[in-house]
Amino acid sequence: MKQATLYFAGSAVGLAWQGLPAERLVEFLFGQSLKAQPANPADRPDPAIIFELMSPEPGSDELLLVTNQGEKRAGKARDLAYYFIERVTYFLADGSQGGALVHAACLAKNGRAVLLPGTSGSGKSTLALWLSQKGYDYLSDELVYIPMAGLEARGLPRPVHLKKTSIALFPEPASERAMPASPGALGASSLMVQPETFIPQAQLAAILFPHYDKDASLALVKMSGAHSVLNLTSTLVNARNLPENGFPELFRLARELPVYSLMYSNFDKLLPEINTLIA
Repeated sequence: MKQATLYFAGSAVGLAWQGLPAERLVEFLFGQSLKAQPANPADRPDPAIIFELMSPEPGSDELLLVTNQGEKRAGKARDLAYYFIERVTYFLADGSQGGALVHAACLAKNGRAVLLPGTSGSGKSTLALWLSQKGYDYLSDELVYIPMAGLEARGLPRPVHLKKTSIALFPEPASERAMPASPGALGASSLMVQPETFIPQAQLAAILFPHYDKDASLALVKMSGAHSVLNLTSTLVNARNLPENGFPELFRLARELPVYSLMYSNFDKLLPEINTLIA
């Protein structure tokens, strides 16, 4: 059985897999993350949990996913992909410390990054994939870690998860870069897509809260400091692990970076606006 440890944001999760179908799924979901491992031993804690993925029977396309904490789930790769990556993400976030971990997408151009915080359904994943196809480097569409007192963004480079309503907005991706997923109530028509260009970190230049509304006109509005902190608070996922629940770090980010809200209904005219933010 092959083994590896995935480190991110001061936390760690163990992975073990056996068989070609299991190896393909691990590579698709975590390949980029496993390449971006910390060099400093102090940044490599013991894993909080270990996931094992294997084929119960030789030649079968069925997979079995178990953990050393008693979780167990079986199914084909498309049935396990979303569950697997969400559980790994949960445990990484649960143990994160040493900086602010934000539920956000993040993309960069020429080493300067825009942070796109938002809840599920805000359109951040769709916008992240679109920007990655317009010359931006992809860091993450889910979790971004900002170490204490710095402005360096470190992304968890998992595949973008496109929901049913967003799939039609993009050309059909190459088969090796996409995997259908069955994320419970979201349905089997969702899709996980690997952007073409990953980078592990970049310097933050701006924060942009996106919100998609099919009937909205394009509106980019600078936010006040208080409004910025309030919105950042709702996206901070490791507050309980930080001094004073992370509020000093959120106030610092709101002081040191320009923060905007973005309302949009399509991608027309978006690119010049975002390019200007990080220039």
